[in-house]
Amino acid sequence: MMKAKYSEWLWSVPLSVVLIAGCNSGSDSSSGSGASVSASVAIMDKATAALNYAQSRNSTFANTGTKNLGRSLAGLNTQREAKLARIASAMVTTPTSHDCAMSGSYIDAFDATSGIYTVTYMDCVAPDDSDSNLKTYKNGVQSGSASVKGFTFADGDANGPYIQKTMRMSDDALVAEFVSKFAGSVNFSADLVACGSRMVSLSLAEAISGTASYKEYAHRDGKLKIDEAITMTDLKLSVTGSAPDLKSCEPTKVTFSESGKFSATDNLNAKNSVSVDIAEKSPMKATWTEAIQDGKMGKSTTIDGTISITSDCFTGTITLVTTTPVFTTDEDDCPTLGEVKVTGDVTATITHTSTGGVNIDEGSNGSIDKSFKSCEEAGACI
Repeated sequence: MMKAKYSEWLWSVPLSVVLIAGCNSGSDSSSGSGASVSASVAIMDKATAALNYAQSRNSTFANTGTKNLGRSLAGLNTQREAKLARIASAMVTTPTSHDCAMSGSYIDAFDATSGIYTVTYMDCVAPDDSDSNLKTYKNGVQSGSASVKGFTFADGDANGPYIQKTMRMSDDALVAEFVSKFAGSVNFSADLVACGSRMVSLSLAEAISGTASYKEYAHRDGKLKIDEAITMTDLKLSVTGSAPDLKSCEPTKVTFSESGKFSATDNLNAKNSVSVDIAEKSPMKATWTEAIQDGKMGKSTTIDGTISITSDCFTGTITLVTTTPVFTTDEDDCPTLGEVKVTGDVTATITHTSTGGVNIDEGSNGSIDKSFKSCEEAGACI
């Protein structure tokens, strides 16, 4: 079996690409294809993270689904159903007002016709669930629905966004601030596969549109250290697993597909900002498969598709084709085999060496223009 559990790498970096240098290494954006190729490092990481970022912030609904989603796909459907049943039993059919622990209030209600549960926070302040030294301020609306087929989630409404602030208990100093207005859904496969005594769901689809911003402040001096904003337009991710391993009930092969528009703005360093557009008719696709290479267990990865990028380092459209699957052993962090070709506004070939290094052939003319001892040094790693 793979070293990383399915539920872990499902939410990590499904569509990152082995593209190197340029922005990461300080090369000038006009220095050739190698520099331009670099602009797409971790682009898909950001887009995929946006989906999960939005979900995890919606604590009323999506947190329950997201935390258990990987395990649900790995066969623990009965556990998921039990959780959803507990959520449903706690919902109230008429709007009910509650005082918050420190100040303010919130109203919750469940619409039995639509199946939507709504919480409206009104300057609600309560101790932080994870840290007794902190308190949380909430204002605005969160809503969503949950069933055994999946769940929906939304922050904000026609009256404005959902706002959540984390403050120090001692002096009200702002630690973090999250402002969001988005809506999304996660749908599980209707078909279940038997795995021992379990019934396994092996696919899901999720989509989200909207905006969110996040600010974080340094503990000692209160200076702003993170100031990011994201915009998502019909950003979609689908995941399909193969028939599961009968011992673990985890799939031995997983395919990801991602499309839509996404932008990430770094208000502290504009050079880190990027926008991405992936056409739904030509999505980025990646496949993970359990494999053995030279007697070592690991995972074999392919990534293919077309992506349009706008960033400080590069603006253009590139197409990725995996000509040799990228193999990483269960013991190593860097791939020891694999080749990805890049065409379009940039042409390059990226090759992983048997020692974990990376070679870059700018222009794909047969000559190595850049060489790195490891994928970490190169700035990219599947």
